[in-house]
Amino acid sequence: MQFLLLSRAASTRRISELPCRLSGTKNHHFDKPRFPDFQRWFIPKEDTKTLQAWTVHLNNEAIRLIAELQDIDPIYVFCGLKGQLSDKTLGRAMRRLFEMGALDIERVRPHDFRRTVRTHLEQLNIPPHIAEKCLNHSLGAINATYNKNTYLDERREALERWEQFLMLQVNPQENVINFIKAG
Repeated sequence: MQFLLLSRAASTRRISELPCRLSGTKNHHFDKPRFPDFQRWFIPKEDTKTLQAWTVHLNNEAIRLIAELQDIDPIYVFCGLKGQLSDKTLGRAMRRLFEMGALDIERVRPHDFRRTVRTHLEQLNIPPHIAEKCLNHSLGAINATYNKNTYLDERREALERWEQFLMLQVNPQENVINFIKAG
């Protein structure tokens, strides 16, 4: 639930909401995205640790937030003072919020968003291999050799479930009862 408290901090709200909504992408992926085609986010292989190109499905809420950001800078999705956003921006903003006492939670870093997404995907009954692919993790050398499936549709469905879960946390519905998984 740390990401929820962080996302409510007004000074970094738009920046900090997006990592959760974009399936836990790494911080340095934010310095390259440009408009206009933003139904999917394509990350070239040279920008990934696995050296595999990665397509990230954007859910409706992410697309809505990105549309708002386009009013700020028509070229870069995540803009800074000199054009594109630095990969250090979110970490600095989070550190400042902690130093100011604006966040009364355990200290977290931007990479903790990925752990949050991964943990919750499994709690949402997403199969582990799909949750790992949502984060662009390798499934191991043998699997990579024999299984060339990108699980694009399964990842889209997983991220849609993530969006539904996240939106219920941010905007609770009075007529919805959340069940806790036993065990």
